[in-house]
Amino acid sequence: MATIPLPDHRKSLGIPKQLIGVLVYDIEPGSSSDRGGLRRYDFIQSANGVIVRNINDLREQVGLVGLGGVLRLKILREGQDLELSIPLVEVVYRKGN
Repeated sequence: MATIPLPDHRKSLGIPKQLIGVLVYDIEPGSSSDRGGLRRYDFIQSANGVIVRNINDLREQVGLVGLGGVLRLKILREGQDLELSIPLVEVVYRKGN
């Protein structure tokens, strides 16, 4: 799950005020995000070259890429700009696991 970061989170994580994006708060184990190397507190700035202003912008890019495609993310992690390629795979969840 990702959302626009609160001012306190920006400050504690060293995210400059002028950067636009969403903050990753949670990663589902085994998900595409997990498998692609996304981590809790990564700050997503763009997806496929499109600025991510809110979670809906990110969802739109995921939908455009679709299952089997690769989502290219520009992120800020611990003060470092990184690029990740996230293969979008279907995840099957079973009750009790």
